[in-house]
Amino acid sequence: MSTRAPSADPVGLSSEGMRRHLVSRLRQELPELDQDGAEAALRAARVWSGRPVRELDAYWAARPHPLIDPGECFPLALFRLARVLHASGHPVDVPGCTGCGALPERLFLDDEGRRVCASCKPPRQPRVCARCGRLGVIAARRPEGGICHPCYSRDPQVVTSCGRCGRLRAPAVRREDGTALCQRCWSRPLRRCAGCGTVDVVKVATEEGPWCPRCYQRRRPRGECEQCGQIAPLAERGSTERPARCYRCYRRPTRHTPCGSCGRERECMHRPDQQWLCRDCMPKPKRTCGHCGRTRIVAANWPLGPVCQPCYRTLSYLGRCCRHCGRARPLIGRDAAGTGICGPCAGYPPPPPCRTCSSGETYIHGQCVRCTLSHRLGERLAGPDGQPLGQLVPLVDALTASDHPIRLLTWLRGSTSARLLGRLAAAGRPVTHALLDELPPSHDECYVRALLVRTGILPAREEGLERILPWLERLLTAGPAAHARLVQPYVHWVVLRKARRRRARGQAVERSGGGMRGEILLILSFLVWLDERKLTLRTLRQGHLEDWLVTGPNRRHDICTFLTWAHRHGLTTEHDITHVRPGSGAPPLTDEQRWEELRVCLTSDALPLRVRTARMLTLLYGLPSERIRHLTVADIEHRGQETYLRQRRHALLIPPRPARLLTHLAVLAPEEALLPATDPTQLWLYPGTVPGRPLSAAGFGLMMRRHGFYVSPARTAALISLAEHIPTPVLAQLLEIHINTALKWAAHAQPNWTAYLAARDQDGARPQRTSPTQQ
Repeated sequence: MSTRAPSADPVGLSSEGMRRHLVSRLRQELPELDQDGAEAALRAARVWSGRPVRELDAYWAARPHPLIDPGECFPLALFRLARVLHASGHPVDVPGCTGCGALPERLFLDDEGRRVCASCKPPRQPRVCARCGRLGVIAARRPEGGICHPCYSRDPQVVTSCGRCGRLRAPAVRREDGTALCQRCWSRPLRRCAGCGTVDVVKVATEEGPWCPRCYQRRRPRGECEQCGQIAPLAERGSTERPARCYRCYRRPTRHTPCGSCGRERECMHRPDQQWLCRDCMPKPKRTCGHCGRTRIVAANWPLGPVCQPCYRTLSYLGRCCRHCGRARPLIGRDAAGTGICGPCAGYPPPPPCRTCSSGETYIHGQCVRCTLSHRLGERLAGPDGQPLGQLVPLVDALTASDHPIRLLTWLRGSTSARLLGRLAAAGRPVTHALLDELPPSHDECYVRALLVRTGILPAREEGLERILPWLERLLTAGPAAHARLVQPYVHWVVLRKARRRRARGQAVERSGGGMRGEILLILSFLVWLDERKLTLRTLRQGHLEDWLVTGPNRRHDICTFLTWAHRHGLTTEHDITHVRPGSGAPPLTDEQRWEELRVCLTSDALPLRVRTARMLTLLYGLPSERIRHLTVADIEHRGQETYLRQRRHALLIPPRPARLLTHLAVLAPEEALLPATDPTQLWLYPGTVPGRPLSAAGFGLMMRRHGFYVSPARTAALISLAEHIPTPVLAQLLEIHINTALKWAAHAQPNWTAYLAARDQDGARPQRTSPTQQ
């Protein structure tokens, strides 16, 4: 067992002689130090007179090289001297806690005379308080005996009236006039930091002046962390049993013991007040967050100020491009204008290189962003053997090579589709369309399927058609078998046959999937209505059908296609259903309203760019939403100084100001997708949430309505205006619409005077009546 160092000099020298001994020994250990430098180091460490000089001189005599091998029972004078020399750049070993290896600000003595930190300091044994009679830690001695901390905080010799709130509290500080302030009324003074010049709370006072917490953290003894590989202030020294760890990697020692607050058996941490508390009961400081402005628990102190846990996670993992240096880093500081900037631009030292690839900057845990992404992808997509599934290697390569690794890290951490992909990989089964069809239909299943198709793992297929049959099977399973025998042949031979013909003609069938589902649900509701009235298709009469049509919306008239098919196959008699045209809806915009809307699109920066361009194309050319949301980057063509918007067979000339908006949208479009395609013909101007697909029709309509724009009145006004000024064949060819549709718009825009001329001819053919004056 180690013994404590003697406190007296065995030779019996005076203080002056011991100082000369220490200076000479210090110069022998560090030859680069001169006489003045050695004396300055001893003065800075407060080892110049009294007990510190005697203890250090005696310990140096017992241990020849204490600056390299300090041992376990070193005096505090050696601890302070080693810190001063290490801060000056000399090769000395700063002694730390002999229990956990940490490098704290203060060290204590344990029962064996070793220097330990507050966490490893043995707790004082509880005793009976002389006042309250309860068992507790003794805080002070009084004539009647020792008193505990609660009694000490109420002791008449301690408490006094606060000079601000007037309550009887233990004083935290006293003013110059002698009045006391309690802990709640006192706030720590702010002074200008000698290191960075900011006005902040003083962490420590040095010969250079006061230091703020950030400057103090930077100037603490630094070394290489054996866990993350960074050169940073070390919280724990390395040994044969544990690696040297910085403050980011260091975790306070824990013990499975009853919590001193809640009493539960949990992993607890040791507090300086000799209590073991669990993580939930551990006190956490709350300060005003420098990012969101809310008073929350502080997770880190950055150049922009203290940062709460949600903002810490957001700024750390959602890095953005710094406007000063142009690099993608966490924006942990602010410039004079309040714009977010990265750490090096805010005065922090640049991060060290990645310990894995040595080419990128450290992002987290000693690795750069791309190496971190590769590591987490390997963990997420690991198979039963712990290695990434061989079939998913193209997906891993594509995601690792993405231009937005920080965005992918966020997706891996919080996306439910990434968790579904991990479960599929852990199962070890080959991922096929059939395997995905077994899953319940959801956005995650659709997202994972599209991601695998985009990377070439699964073959492409028309989801609008392929998803109908599994959906229909699940729908008919819950209904009567008679309904399934009627609906299944109709869906196979009529509904899907029409959709396949549309696909063969090159027309999109994505939107028709919703129409097919609506038609199937309408037929099933009609069959349920027949069952409720004890009717069948064979006993259905015209009166019954008209009752059903009248009591519901106009969309019930779409049942005519099903009844026609049923009559053709002898399932019902012939019925007559009059087609009901949909209502005209909202009136079209006037010319003044249309040009005012267009002016807002071209000049207002308050609207998102996607909304501005979509409104602009609708107001200028009357393009339908289905065609706008399927536009790609390749559809924007530049021919000299002119810009064209490519349609199926023709191109529309775009005016200069709208052309600049479309060009800007084409530049930003690849940045919005999680996994953008390399082919410009597959880069959507309006990408959706599913990889490889544009924004859905429902999402496009919701985006426009959310910003106060309704497509139908604007498109009607645009087509009427074009039909008034452009000949009908040219209009049909320019907008690639059917000639009959162009004729209808021309007839709507240009009044037909035939009825007026016929009525005028009839008036001319009538016999003229003579006035009384002519008779």
